[in-house]
Amino acid sequence: MKHPHQKTSLDFIIWLTLVLFSVAVVLIVGITEVLMVRSTFAGERKGILQSAGNAVVKLVESSRSSSEADSCIADAANLYDMSVQVFNKQAYLVYPFSSALSLVPQPAVLENIIQKLESEPTVNDRGAVMFSLPQDRFAFAQSVRILGEDMYLYIYSESQAEMTAIINMELMLVFVIAAAVIIALLIAYVIARQMGKPIRRLTASSRTLAKGDFSVHFTGDYPYAEINELANVLEYAKDELSKADNMQKELIANVTHDFKTPLTMIKAYAAMIIEISGNDPEKRNKSAQVIIDESDRLANLVNDILDISKIRSGISTLNCRECNISEEVLTIVDRFGYLEEQGYRIVTDVEDDLFTVADTEKIQQVVYNLLGNAINYTGEDKTVTVGVKAEGDMIHFTVTDTGKGISEEDLKTIWDRYYRSTQTHKRPVKGTGLGLSIVKTILVKHDFNYGVISEQGKGSTFYVDFPLMKE
Repeated sequence: MKHPHQKTSLDFIIWLTLVLFSVAVVLIVGITEVLMVRSTFAGERKGILQSAGNAVVKLVESSRSSSEADSCIADAANLYDMSVQVFNKQAYLVYPFSSALSLVPQPAVLENIIQKLESEPTVNDRGAVMFSLPQDRFAFAQSVRILGEDMYLYIYSESQAEMTAIINMELMLVFVIAAAVIIALLIAYVIARQMGKPIRRLTASSRTLAKGDFSVHFTGDYPYAEINELANVLEYAKDELSKADNMQKELIANVTHDFKTPLTMIKAYAAMIIEISGNDPEKRNKSAQVIIDESDRLANLVNDILDISKIRSGISTLNCRECNISEEVLTIVDRFGYLEEQGYRIVTDVEDDLFTVADTEKIQQVVYNLLGNAINYTGEDKTVTVGVKAEGDMIHFTVTDTGKGISEEDLKTIWDRYYRSTQTHKRPVKGTGLGLSIVKTILVKHDFNYGVISEQGKGSTFYVDFPLMKE
């Protein structure tokens, strides 16, 4: 049963269009041909009647007797295969003799002919008229003078052979149109099926994808460029959906894990306070501090997830204004000064007073996350280098560590949420695993160029290009 809002299928539309077009072409050609044939036939018959009439007029007007005039009319009738008659003004036939003095069967017609002859322009001082009869027949009439008496010549052509030929041609045209319609139906059906086949294939693949099966493929050797382009777009969309699905599953797994650990510890240390610590202030304070630290960790994790969600959904809009990148970077570096006690060294190579237009708070978050990431993954020398340099119309910001570097495979996923390197390291800077994902989200929102250059065993350099604001 067809749904009331269901649209007509593309196959049917293509099929109907081709059929209507074919039928219209056949009808136009056929009707035009019939009209041209009839017009040509009418012109030829009129010309023959005109010639025959002029010839008969000359013959009968040169006759010297009634018998000679009758003989001329009979010969002309046989020669031109026409009905040739002469009647007087009283509408009585005079020639041929076989019908002489007999009333013409249609006197009203003869009276109409006489009236037209009298009103038409004269030819050699005599009226002449060509007029049409039913069923594409024609007649010629002209005033004549035979043996000194004014009469009227009437020539009528049955043209049975020509009419039969036209009728046969029209019947043949009907059969041709019927055959053409049947052939058009078949050809249109085949063409419609062929044109709709790739669309049906893409539709079936889309339904499979909608069920969560990402093994489906859209690309193929399609006969139309537009379909190929659509297939490529759908294939790209499928790949992106597959990545998003994997990321969602990974996110759920990681969030569940990261939430579970601090919650378990909070519950365990709370129980310790109740059951073990008792009135021992030292044990109670130590357990309470663990609860506070794990609560902070949960709060940071929730805040990072919210930050990503707000920026990507558009809820958190950018507040762009003039920003001194040099000062912002040095400010963030100072915040990590406490790590000097642990042996970490941050080397800065920052050019003074380089300005750009950006959301200052979010750029601070980018610098903080990149610097914290570098500190966490730097090498045994515990050295991180921060650079801010003007290069052409850009400000090139870099953070370089001396760690083990990133593999070619990991470079493709390093910006994903909850990416974790396989290398072991100590984390002097607490994080949630969302740092680089937040960096990517903010920089994409700003439309800033960013990336990472890394070689295993030689460390990594993360960079961001800010548009340089010139004076």
